[in-house]
Amino acid sequence: MIERDLDILPKKRNESAKDLYTTKNTMAALEFDANDVCEELKAITVEDYAETMLDDRNEAAPPFFVFYRNIQTRYVYIKVKIRDRATGKVFCGSFHFARYPKPSPLPYEG
Repeated sequence: MIERDLDILPKKRNESAKDLYTTKNTMAALEFDANDVCEELKAITVEDYAETMLDDRNEAAPPFFVFYRNIQTRYVYIKVKIRDRATGKVFCGSFHFARYPKPSPLPYEG
C-alpha cells in the first residue's frame, strides 16, 4: 500500500510554492500522483544512479540515493532512501525536474 510504504515530500520549507522545481509542481506538470511516482521508483535502473549522499540532518540515518530519469522528455532528479529498514518504508525527498544539467556520464550509464 503506497500510503503506508512511501512518503513523498511535496515541497521543502524554503521553497516557493511557485517554484517549478518542487516535487509538487513537477508531479502536477507530469499529471502524476503517488502511484505514478511509485512506478517510476520501481523502474529505476543502475544506469539512472548518480550518487549517494549522507543525510545532513542525521549522520546515523540511512543515506540518500540520487537518480536521474528521463520522464516525458525531461530529466527528473530523484532523491530517495529507505526510511525504515525493518518495514522497507521509502522516503522520496526529491522528485522534480532537474534544475541543473544531468551529470554526464552517470557512473553506470551505458
